[in-house]
Amino acid sequence: MSEITANFDEARQSQLPFVEMLVNLGYTYLSCEEVLRLREGDTSKFLLKDIALASLMSINSYEHKGQEHKFSEKDVADAVDELENLPFEGLIDTSRQVYNMIMPTTGGKTIKVFHDGKNVSKSFRYIDFVDPRRNKYHVTVEYPALGKAPIRPDIVCFVNGIPFAVIENKKSGVDVQEAIRQFERNQQSDYCPKFFAYPQLLIASNNKNVLYGTTGTQGKFFAAWKEKEVAKCDLEKSVQGIINTQIDPKIYNQICHDLNGATLGHKQITNRLTTKQDKDTVSLFDPFRLLDLAKNFIIYDAGIKKIMRYQQYFAIKKMLDRIVIDEDDPSVKSRDGGLLWHTQGSGKSLTMVMFVKALIEHPHIQNPRIIIVTDRKDLNKQISSTFTNCGLKKEVVVATSGIHLLDLIKEKDLSVITTLVHKFESAAQKKANFCDEDKNIFVLIDEAHRTQGGIANLEMNRIMPNACYIGFTGTPLLVKERESWKKFGGYIDKYTIDDALNDKIILPLIYEGRYVDLIQNKEQIDRRVELLMEGLDEKTKKELQKIVNTKIIQDNPQRIADIAVDIEQHYIKQFQGTGLKAQIVAPSKFSAVLFQKCF
Repeated sequence: MSEITANFDEARQSQLPFVEMLVNLGYTYLSCEEVLRLREGDTSKFLLKDIALASLMSINSYEHKGQEHKFSEKDVADAVDELENLPFEGLIDTSRQVYNMIMPTTGGKTIKVFHDGKNVSKSFRYIDFVDPRRNKYHVTVEYPALGKAPIRPDIVCFVNGIPFAVIENKKSGVDVQEAIRQFERNQQSDYCPKFFAYPQLLIASNNKNVLYGTTGTQGKFFAAWKEKEVAKCDLEKSVQGIINTQIDPKIYNQICHDLNGATLGHKQITNRLTTKQDKDTVSLFDPFRLLDLAKNFIIYDAGIKKIMRYQQYFAIKKMLDRIVIDEDDPSVKSRDGGLLWHTQGSGKSLTMVMFVKALIEHPHIQNPRIIIVTDRKDLNKQISSTFTNCGLKKEVVVATSGIHLLDLIKEKDLSVITTLVHKFESAAQKKANFCDEDKNIFVLIDEAHRTQGGIANLEMNRIMPNACYIGFTGTPLLVKERESWKKFGGYIDKYTIDDALNDKIILPLIYEGRYVDLIQNKEQIDRRVELLMEGLDEKTKKELQKIVNTKIIQDNPQRIADIAVDIEQHYIKQFQGTGLKAQIVAPSKFSAVLFQKCF
């Protein structure tokens, strides 16, 4: 009895309202019986074959000698069979193969057609991303799928007969993490991993809380969605209008019947209050948004499939809006840049990669040239590695010297160039009188608060005066005379520490003051200071006295040794065995070396 009650609560509180919203967003409901028929009664097959055939015949055509032609039904059927019968070579690898087939930007699919006595290769698409309205959207519930063991996802959404999104629902009293654990289990080799090669979006919901991920996303990386660009009242109004839309009673009764009878006889409530689940359904499952997320905001990074978080999605959208100019207007010499303030841990490197991906695929920017600037070798290596791992269409080239960097710019190299900012200063020392006025150069500067001043920065701006400069920082300078946002022409987007804390992406910083008693030998310090300042006038001595005393005390080896002992004892007592790490910020490089020796 308790199990029936639980199922009823789950269906009534989360599953049914989710399907209601999807149907009113334009998804055609398919009964469980119809879905099984479309799969020819075989639950180890996952595409809805007849729908796929009809949809793909509709959205595909090709041009030959000025005339438009349709692919043959056999060609389309073969394309559907190819997608359906891909050999399973591991979850992520097979998922990537599916992704590359259905996404035109990552390869897509070609079909050979016969014209004028020879075979000609023509592009074929499984989904129309240019005009999402031409695709067919369907939804069903209690979808049985068979691998080594059977699974039954609560809701599956299809685009042109291809499983595109999966939802697991729990009742409001159950932690949403239970739905995520269900996803993790069902993707394991002992269950049905091949099914998850097709979906691009995975949703876990208990009506109050909604988290999203993609194939292979670990539970801790499922994230909440928030709208940054839609006024709250506008979203509420839109969602309420969808809730209030009456579903055809025949369709509604079929939905209730298919939910294992748990909602049999239930009547649609059209005047209820909106929930977090309602809002997120509209945000994520509007056909334009769903296809945009899948095509432009999913990436494979070193064998891990990743979908962007909401702050990355909206930041990239804003950057793309910022750089738009009238390409035909000769008076426009450069594009507007700006500063992206996203706190540490918010995924700035991947935001950078996805923005570059969008630039490469931008229909109105011809041959964008991209230079990534950092100020530390480890950052340069990390950025280069991230770009390489993500498999962009452009090669990644690391500038090895100032001259090499200049050569790459002179040659108008279309690779993604990564460089240390200091190499611009090195190039300046070679007195290279060179300037590239191309407005299609995009300079992305990581840790921008540290690279916006000095000779290197001036030389960078001199060499590329019309480039679009976009800075990325987690800690912008806020001192008035050096404010980061002014240097780059204003903020493009902000995602602060408070935002990250609210989203539970980072942990709170808790400060505990500690004091280590230090006995100073005043006479010894005074003698040392006198020796250092011998020969200086009295005024200069007084000015330097404060600085020198402070530095001598800060870098005093005995003081550092005492602090190191205190840290060691505190760390062992409080954190040993927890798996947690620690970091020490030292007042100077010399102090840092002494700390390392002490430990």
